[in-house]
Amino acid sequence: MNRLYDHARHDIGRGLIDLGAVTVGIALAPTTYVPNFATDQFLAIIGSPVAGGIGSDLASVVFSSGGNFTSANFDFGVVSGSFGAVILFVDTGSSATAKLVAYIDTGTNVPGSGGGSDVTFAPDPVNGIFTL
Repeated sequence: MNRLYDHARHDIGRGLIDLGAVTVGIALAPTTYVPNFATDQFLAIIGSPVAGGIGSDLASVVFSSGGNFTSANFDFGVVSGSFGAVILFVDTGSSATAKLVAYIDTGTNVPGSGGGSDVTFAPDPVNGIFTL
């Protein structure tokens, strides 16, 4: 059920979030996190990301002419534990103010388990991460 959080859709639509101009962070959500797309707004709501499963500055972020949002692959490095989804967020340096953007729970290596090994998030080469 890959999808955008409602608050993010609202803010993107109103021009309050420009994903091409902000730092887009990425986190591995624990399997215990159950999203509420209508009310979840900030990264702190997911609890602690899976050990080793958080990063910032998703590289090569672009929107295609068809509205597909994509980026370069992201290597988390060594990750311990299982994760239920990849979360994209606007990285402000604080989980209390880092706005949730997208929840990705289907795709290559998602959900998954690092089990002490490297985990790489690889966006779909045709459709990207999501489409506006």
